[in-house]
Amino acid sequence: MSAAGKASRRFDLDFLRGLFVLGILVYHLVPGAPVGLGQGSMEGFFCLSGFLITRTLLRRLPRGLPGLVEFAVNRLRRLMPALLLYLGLVGFLNVCFGRADLGLVLKSIGFSVLGFYNWFQVIMGQPLQGLGGIWSLSVEDQFYMLLMTTAALLLGLRLERKKAFCFLMLYLLFLVTSLSVRVGNAVWWTDQSLPSVSYLTPQRLWAFGWGGIAALALVAGKAREGLPGWICRLHPLLWLGVVYLAMISVKKYDAGAFLAGWLVCSAAVAACILALASRDASQPIFAPSRGKLSIWVAQAGVACYPIYLFQEFEKNLNLSLPWPVSLALALLLGGVVHVLVERKFYPFPDHAAAPPALSHPAKA
Repeated sequence: MSAAGKASRRFDLDFLRGLFVLGILVYHLVPGAPVGLGQGSMEGFFCLSGFLITRTLLRRLPRGLPGLVEFAVNRLRRLMPALLLYLGLVGFLNVCFGRADLGLVLKSIGFSVLGFYNWFQVIMGQPLQGLGGIWSLSVEDQFYMLLMTTAALLLGLRLERKKAFCFLMLYLLFLVTSLSVRVGNAVWWTDQSLPSVSYLTPQRLWAFGWGGIAALALVAGKAREGLPGWICRLHPLLWLGVVYLAMISVKKYDAGAFLAGWLVCSAAVAACILALASRDASQPIFAPSRGKLSIWVAQAGVACYPIYLFQEFEKNLNLSLPWPVSLALALLLGGVVHVLVERKFYPFPDHAAAPPALSHPAKA
């Protein structure tokens, strides 16, 4: 990533990412945590990915195939080092403790690296211990693949000037597909089928679609020198409040919840992102000047990928720890991998070192 690309990261969006990864940790590790907190936070991550990746591709497409190749290389540099380290550790521990044979371990690692572990997990019926969270990373990988394929087709057909319209049609298709799957699950299928269906990509396209539409709306607004409309006029904290109200409204993991609370959550996250990104980047809502806590949350957002990977790592060691220790361990291991591995291959902002009022005031 270039220095300009590094500067384009916004403190407030990293803060939002930090809130979501902490929500997932609390959901998985704290007994009695609301089920909506974890699944809603995951929807938020998918929505953020839809926004950020769409924005990046829109900037790269005018450069043609080299821009698309650069995007793919940057994704690999960003994701693969920490993932390969984690997969190697988990595979080694599964074989050492006799929890799985080498064949299953190698297949699981292979599908994880290729970005299709969620489908493999559903077909096998039982995930490899330690890879329970990899399904979401595979869903994100498949979203990248869909977008890159669409971008390559636009270049091949010389339709790059209509990229915004084509992406909009793709995201509307995402919304229709995902909504149809969720309605079908709520009306015709049983709740026993929900875990399998929820791991699969069609149901999760809803959040990516809203994030992508938010990115298109932001680009269109900049082209017209402003984003008119009530979404951006409402304070981002109001939208964030709607997000968390939607999360806590979900009391159980069932098809009705996927159709209601988490459905609202994704759309509200997209509105929150749009309201944040339409503001002056030099004066973020969640500014470093507001205290060390906001900086710490934003730094957790920067390191969210390895933190998410190591969220329940002690279970790989057959340990049962008190939840505060498990939470601290996930943050510690994720932070160490971020510093010693991720930063060796990919540049990241250091929000703790950022001037109080100037948190990467470049592009949204």
